Amino acid sequence: MKTNYLALCAIAGLLAGTACGKKDEKKNAAPPPTAVSVVTASTSPAVYYDQYPATVVALKTVELRSQVTGFITSLNFQEGELVPAGKVLYEIDKRQFEAAYQQALADLRSARASAQNADVNKSRYQRLLQQDAVARQLAENASTTASTASAQVASAVAAVNIARTNLGFATIRAPFAGRIGISQVRLGAQVSAGTTLLNTISSEDPIAVDFAVNETDIQRF
Repeated sequence: MKTNYLALCAIAGLLAGTACGKKDEKKNAAPPPTAVSVVTASTSPAVYYDQYPATVVALKTVELRSQVTGFITSLNFQEGELVPAGKVLYEIDKRQFEAAYQQALADLRSARASAQNADVNKSRYQRLLQQDAVARQLAENASTTASTASAQVASAVAAVNIARTNLGFATIRAPFAGRIGISQVRLGAQVSAGTTLLNTISSEDPIAVDFAVNETDIQRF
């Protein structure tokens, strides 16, 4: 029995030694290779994002000024509202401009009547001259009078156009769609042609953004 016990102990020791040896082999074994991915290098655009303090500005801003002198009789907008192109914003007292326009029309009618009469006389004197029934000087005077009357008609037409234009200037419209500012004049105020600032209108579509970028940042963009 003693002999068998010794044999069993020897076998157990041998097995324990073998197990320890396997553990040591596992500890000393090299780690497995790390899995890696292979990617082909390439170039592509890079996008950078930065923030800068900026100011939104209108691409179109116009100062509204009257082209005629007179008194404001009407304001037809709400300050700060969006107005369409052509909207009537201000009206200036039109009575003097309407009277001037009507006077110009009357002068034109008179000039045309005088020119027509001068042409008739010119033709009559030309016929008499051909018949030697009138002096040449009278025929030439009639021709000169007709030419002068024709020039007066042209001048009257120009006066009508000027009067019509001034009458139109008494109505101030929005030159384009945009936001109207705060009125610098009130009802009844007198405005002078080309000098009195009435208001400012600014477009909102499209608009621009104004901001400063230093030279270093510009190179990145």
